[in-house]
Amino acid sequence: MQGFLKLYVPFNFVRIFIKTFFMTTKLTLSIDEEKVKKIKRYTKAKGISVSKFLEQQIDSVTSPKIKKSLNIDLLKGAFGKEPEGFDWKKEKIERLIKKYVK
Repeated sequence: MQGFLKLYVPFNFVRIFIKTFFMTTKLTLSIDEEKVKKIKRYTKAKGISVSKFLEQQIDSVTSPKIKKSLNIDLLKGAFGKEPEGFDWKKEKIERLIKKYVK
């Protein structure tokens, strides 16, 4: 399989073409006939090949998941100053009890 990357510089002074090659390997699998029919119908409806579908599934399982975390410190002071003597831990516990304990 080949891919092409076109890089355009403003005013089309220079055009650079980079040719890339992707190595593929054949794989033989033993899968129940009904499942093969289902996957072929599914991939046909999605407009992709069975091979591409399996590659995507393998990538989704084996790729490291990036966890997006919110840095709460960045929000400090964004909503004004907290009331004097306000206890965040106590407030959190009360809200969790109210939410989960019935």
